[in-house]
Amino acid sequence: MSSQLLEKKLELDSLRIPDSAELANALEVANLQTLLAAYVYLSHDAAFLELFAEHIRPQFSLNPTSIPDDLAGELRARLRRLLTTGEGLQQQSPSDRLVQRIMSVTAGEPVDEEFLELVYDQCGFRPWIDRSKVEGRRRPPAGFKVLVIGAGMTGMAAAVKLTEAGYDYIVIEKNAEVGGTWYENRYPGVGVDTPSHFYSFS
Repeated sequence: MSSQLLEKKLELDSLRIPDSAELANALEVANLQTLLAAYVYLSHDAAFLELFAEHIRPQFSLNPTSIPDDLAGELRARLRRLLTTGEGLQQQSPSDRLVQRIMSVTAGEPVDEEFLELVYDQCGFRPWIDRSKVEGRRRPPAGFKVLVIGAGMTGMAAAVKLTEAGYDYIVIEKNAEVGGTWYENRYPGVGVDTPSHFYSFS
């Protein structure tokens, strides 16, 4: 067996998981749009994706998402089969165009191309780039220090990116803990008013 074929076989074997009642239950209770995105990303089955397009609405639509039971059942069955047997798994990554379509269908509204890089980064679908080592990048001058005011989500994100970029910085925060508005307030049932596929701190 060639090294390329062996590598593909190992990738396939590592994806396969044992079939079980636990898996069936997880597929039963999981968000259908998430299952659809995972299945189409792995299988590249664009035709199956389009069957869902007319049933999925934006988050705050007056006409809510309503996926027929038979279609939901077929999705769960296909994904279960793919995960346990490897049937339908594609070895290559899907095209940008298909990924954008997956995002649009599962969000229930058009998602612009500009969001692709964000999703690739958050999902870890592409290798992480150490931007502090990008060729030709100017280094900060000696003694240069950045002050980040507030340790909310934006402040923490700034600290992470400043670290990656090689800057010296300090974060100040008026509260006893980090979190900003998420520390000071609680939002039961909060939703996201943009077609975001993540609301997390990756």
